[in-house]
Amino acid sequence: MNSTLLPETAPDRLATVAAEIARLANSNISAEMFVKGLLDRIRPALSARSVALWGLSQQGAFALVGEQNLAETGVTRDPALSRANIRHLLDTATSGKITRQSEAPTGREGEPGAAVLFAPVSTRKRCVGVLQIFLAQDLSPVDWIDVESFLDEVCSSTAYFLNWREESYSMTMLSQFWDRFDQTTAQIHSSLDRQLVALRIANDGRRLLNCDRLSLVIQHGARTRVLAVSGQEQVNHSSNLVRSLAELGNLAIQANREIGTGTDLPGTPAAIEHQISEHLQLGGARLVRVVPLRAPAAERDTEEHPAAAPNAAFAALILEQFTEAWLAPTTIDRLYRYAVHAGAALHNAQTHQRVFLLPVRQALGAAWGHLAGRPLLKLAAAGITLLLAGVICASVPATYRIEARGKLMPAVQSSVFAPWDGVVTEVLVTGGQRVETGQVLARLHNDELQSQLLASRNRAAEKRQQLETLKAEIGETNRRAMAPDELVRLRGRLAQTRVELNDATERTEALEHQLEQLTIRAPITGTVASFQVEQSLLHRPVRRGDLLVEVMDEDAEWRLEVAVPEQRMGHLVAAQAQVPDGRLKTEFVLATTPEDTCHGEVAEVGTRANTSPDQGSVVLVHVAVDRDEIRHCRIGAEAISKIECGQKSLGYVLFGDAVEFVQRHVW
Repeated sequence: MNSTLLPETAPDRLATVAAEIARLANSNISAEMFVKGLLDRIRPALSARSVALWGLSQQGAFALVGEQNLAETGVTRDPALSRANIRHLLDTATSGKITRQSEAPTGREGEPGAAVLFAPVSTRKRCVGVLQIFLAQDLSPVDWIDVESFLDEVCSSTAYFLNWREESYSMTMLSQFWDRFDQTTAQIHSSLDRQLVALRIANDGRRLLNCDRLSLVIQHGARTRVLAVSGQEQVNHSSNLVRSLAELGNLAIQANREIGTGTDLPGTPAAIEHQISEHLQLGGARLVRVVPLRAPAAERDTEEHPAAAPNAAFAALILEQFTEAWLAPTTIDRLYRYAVHAGAALHNAQTHQRVFLLPVRQALGAAWGHLAGRPLLKLAAAGITLLLAGVICASVPATYRIEARGKLMPAVQSSVFAPWDGVVTEVLVTGGQRVETGQVLARLHNDELQSQLLASRNRAAEKRQQLETLKAEIGETNRRAMAPDELVRLRGRLAQTRVELNDATERTEALEHQLEQLTIRAPITGTVASFQVEQSLLHRPVRRGDLLVEVMDEDAEWRLEVAVPEQRMGHLVAAQAQVPDGRLKTEFVLATTPEDTCHGEVAEVGTRANTSPDQGSVVLVHVAVDRDEIRHCRIGAEAISKIECGQKSLGYVLFGDAVEFVQRHVW
């Protein structure tokens, strides 16, 4: 039916109710109170006859968790209706999608327009329940879109409530969390290296708090600096996202208060809210929470001034979520507890690092302790050390190696490009699929070529008809013995028509060939190396020459494609000249198996330099590898290689880079 159940203001009202339920799910209340509040809000919002929440056990049995006016529907009294209702619940739990039954479950003839909605509630592990809503009448297509979106938000809030309740009140999970909390805090307190402490705070803290990204911002003079971001070994300080993180941390440090999204942080100034909004748009996060870190208060200050104001913040911890727009109360409490330890560990490391020339002083102090009271021994030790170091550096040979980064790739590979402009209408392969030569990968559609082909075919048909007509006229002229001029004219027109027909036929064949090229086929036998082919190509307009997919033969030989810095090429070329076949030995380590050291030989060296955004000017070098030596051949696996370039003195191997730097920039 197309009746309108909801008023014109329903979308706004449903959005308000969904927001209320989201706040309810983020409240520290009992499960019974949450279910009651949930049903109390859903029923009037949808003008429903009755609502019910069914729980699904791990054994697949449904149990009624909460209901309002369910007895009126008959599903609790009539065995047949109860069995049918259970089937609908099971179907919804299995499909994981919101469904609608246009017929009333009571089956009474007086309610032909009733409708029943089924919405699954799924946690991270499985479907744990179904929300059932009995409407007085069916929904119009427009209303159904609003209601479906509303139910999706409601079920997400319900699942979120169940998840954080399980984490908060499960003794096993609580015990596991506090064990991990003790281990994590012990790790961050175990070092006085500020950078190492910062990396542990960000990476270990992200796993502990189960958030999507955790960043650490520190006050650096008059500015703030992002010290660590979870999942990143190095921070790109020129990145817009990193700059935004630094600005957020600076606001929290200057205000000496917690900032971020959420209803539990009222009174946030408009300037801070604007910066938070810009950061969310830039980074794609749905939630951000910035907690200032403070130095631990001295014991005497705590005893003498117990009500004193908190210490000034010197750093900030930034928590971000990309999938959820709220934090559970337990997560907020854990974040505060972790921030106390993070602030203490970072403050201790920073205080220790500020000692002037600390590493040098530690080494010199240890050496000086052994030579205390022995002036002649000190002088002799210094002279012998310098002399021995010079002799060793000049006389001891060592293998000079060029270090370069690269990727492991199949030697046989082919890129498939769009032959003509068009729209990808069909994608028949997926990333990682094995294909054979000539197998159809995708199909394109070009309206212009289709129109030209149709026009060319029509023109060819027209010329064939003219040709038959002229042949008939020439035959009639011969039978009637008409004037020779007329016969000559007809034969001229016949020849011209044949030429035009041949031209139209050839153009038709050419257009058909072009349309045939719109069917993209595999040029070689191999594996589709492109990722998410259908998502990136389907219904996408492409231009001639655009890269569609890459096919690589994993069964063929493999090679390492290495980018050697241009300033190292002199050593490589000189070493090749000393080897008869020019195949220099190479060692490399793959990121997928860093514990294995593999070997290869330089097979081909590029003839020109290319520009790399990371390394500047580089030359591509192909290294032949033994596939049997590599445990996991993965296309595009990152590798660090070392190419042996002959023997040089130990001093040059150790300090040659410094010598070359001086030669390039000073001499």
